[in-house]
Amino acid sequence: MGMQISASGMFQAQQRMNITAGNIANATTPGYQAVQRDGTINTSPGVPEGSNVNLVTEEVGLLVERADFRANAAALKVQNGLAGEVLDLLA
Repeated sequence: MGMQISASGMFQAQQRMNITAGNIANATTPGYQAVQRDGTINTSPGVPEGSNVNLVTEEVGLLVERADFRANAAALKVQNGLAGEVLDLLA
């Protein structure tokens, strides 16, 4: 159960990283509306020529997403080690 939770957390962090990467890639695209980390479009009226991507916000998001991914990966590694210990004890 715990391994599934950690794997799911890693997957969600990766999905948010993909959204952030798309926002950064389109930061100079005229009229681009940034996608929020929950997948909704961040609509800002009156942005016809530029985009509404805030690169500072996106960079902070990347840092948070990376930390989230690493924390879940570390938890998964610990859980895997514990499962190995249990199997060794049972053998």
